Amino acid sequence: MSSANGKLIITANKLIVDAGDFDQVTDYFSEDYTVHVTGRSYEGGHKLVKKTIGDLRTTFSDLATEIEILLVHESRVAWQRTYTGIQVRAYKGFPATNKTMTWQDMVVSHIESGLIREEWLVTDLAEQLLRARKK
Repeated sequence: MSSANGKLIITANKLIVDAGDFDQVTDYFSEDYTVHVTGRSYEGGHKLVKKTIGDLRTTFSDLATEIEILLVHESRVAWQRTYTGIQVRAYKGFPATNKTMTWQDMVVSHIESGLIREEWLVTDLAEQLLRARKK
């Protein structure tokens, strides 16, 4: 089961983030999905996943991810996601740069009944957006 959970993370990212196949969200994420990002918790299940990834795919053209599974233990997977994309639209107050950007997330995912139920995430996206403005 553990290696299956690592494969679930990789496949979910390839299908949903990279390919933009939002019909797959229900096959990989729990209906009551929650994510914790830097001291804040966001609930919203499938809608939250679709909106978050949709916003990234709209803001960053040619969005692609590289996934590295760091540790799999029972129902938890620790992993790193590296994003690359061209920022073609403003994002959370940061104007479009039309430059290629790369940023990383460190994630711990809790898998329940074969679905991603909860995640804890740290990202350097804001730092990279600031850095891109100064270049």
